[in-house]
Amino acid sequence: MRVRNGKEKDTALAFKEKAEFKNRNISSVLVIENVGGYIFVEGNKFDIEQTCLDVPQFRAKILGKTSLEDLNQHLEPKPTIQGIKVGDIVEIISGPFKGSRAKIVTITMTREEITVELLDSRITIPIVIHADYVRKLESGDSENLSTSGEEK
Repeated sequence: MRVRNGKEKDTALAFKEKAEFKNRNISSVLVIENVGGYIFVEGNKFDIEQTCLDVPQFRAKILGKTSLEDLNQHLEPKPTIQGIKVGDIVEIISGPFKGSRAKIVTITMTREEITVELLDSRITIPIVIHADYVRKLESGDSENLSTSGEEK
């Protein structure tokens, strides 16, 4: 269903309540946070159409089938900072240092930020960036470097 953007959860709850109240054959109602303006409904086609008429934030119905594989990419959380550790060599993939290689010096798990030193630079300047902005190239030696897991 196409719904008012930002009102996906409210619409899904209203849809569920109307379907239960009127004894409609609705199996499930799904809201995916990063898919704005849509809710996914599973059930009898006629019952879905009739319940849509009772929901105020409803915009349009898009009848069709969606495979579970299509939805899985939105349902599985994407870890940003897991898999990298202090000493790893990374490539910066966004921002002013895009394309530069760097070595991870510290990791702040709570903020998902890492401190890196550019390998291509003559002067070692620590740069703090978000973990989404790097791609791991190779594992490094992390014995003599520090990690700050939780901020104290």
